[in-house]
Amino acid sequence: MKKFIAAAMTMLMVFSLAACRDSTTATPGTAGNTGNTVSAPEYVISVSVTTSDDSACNKAIYYMADLVKERSGGRVELDVYPNGTMANDVGSVEGVQMGTIGMTLVSSANYTQFDSNQAVFDLPFLFPTKEDAYRFFESDLAGKLAESLGNYGFHCFGYMDYGYRLLTNDVKEVQSMADLKGMKIRTMSSTYQVQTWECLDAVPTVISFSELFTALQQHTVDGQENPWGNIISQKFYEVQKYATDTHHILTVCPLVMSQDIYDSMPEDLQKVMDECAADTLVAARDMVNEEESGAVETATAAGMVVTSASDDMIQEMREACQPVYDSMKQEIGDIVTQVEDFFA
Repeated sequence: MKKFIAAAMTMLMVFSLAACRDSTTATPGTAGNTGNTVSAPEYVISVSVTTSDDSACNKAIYYMADLVKERSGGRVELDVYPNGTMANDVGSVEGVQMGTIGMTLVSSANYTQFDSNQAVFDLPFLFPTKEDAYRFFESDLAGKLAESLGNYGFHCFGYMDYGYRLLTNDVKEVQSMADLKGMKIRTMSSTYQVQTWECLDAVPTVISFSELFTALQQHTVDGQENPWGNIISQKFYEVQKYATDTHHILTVCPLVMSQDIYDSMPEDLQKVMDECAADTLVAARDMVNEEESGAVETATAAGMVVTSASDDMIQEMREACQPVYDSMKQEIGDIVTQVEDFFA
């Protein structure tokens, strides 16, 4: 039924847009630039983004939108819906799968309900540095993970990092792993992220992101973990005193498009989309790094005590989280071993 609905929506989109075309049919050009400017786009692709309008994720999508419009000669436009105005994270992913939403850029954790292989990005301390992550994103193994999403209706262009997740709380400055014992930490609805905090002797509590500020304000939980971009955009510094840069998980966001919509495009426009996405994912690295640098300044100015976990603390946390790797190997097996071998 879902495949039927997706196909119907795709055909409806194509027929609707065909009716809006200029009377002169655009001649396909090269992927660098089609060489023709049309009065109305052949494809208007909706893009659901759940982060704030000035976030690195949104900036990346707007960057891609400009590239696509220019290089397609106006034949393709991205219609961006920021701030979750079209759907939340889960709704965005489900919409793309069904073809009712064209594209999205949200955390990989939202795809594990369809493709368990994407759970590898939930492994704690997987990427020691951003450079390690970039090297992995450009590897054949990452390409296989992207292709795996194609089995579930997603055309994955590649992966973007949205920064390391860090711990904030309103109880005390965290200087050692022992300080985490008994601390109530909000987590995403991810089996492995919950297990990670259990391994660290904290008390993980799953709360939706939209309800998190209130939960922190009312002390339902002591703290939370998110990348800097989310911490600043949601003003968590108003209800959290301490921030500890633990680097425990790098937030990874697949840049995906509805496979049905992608397949409906002619080859030259598919090439435009692929190349624009690749350039965007590289450009986004600087956007995220700039966002993180500015976030630390903003948080400090707002009165947060910002510290970095010591090397000894990170090593202790990494060793404590080995059961997460063991559990994931039992669930999805070979891909975890391949990822470990990549960094060996």
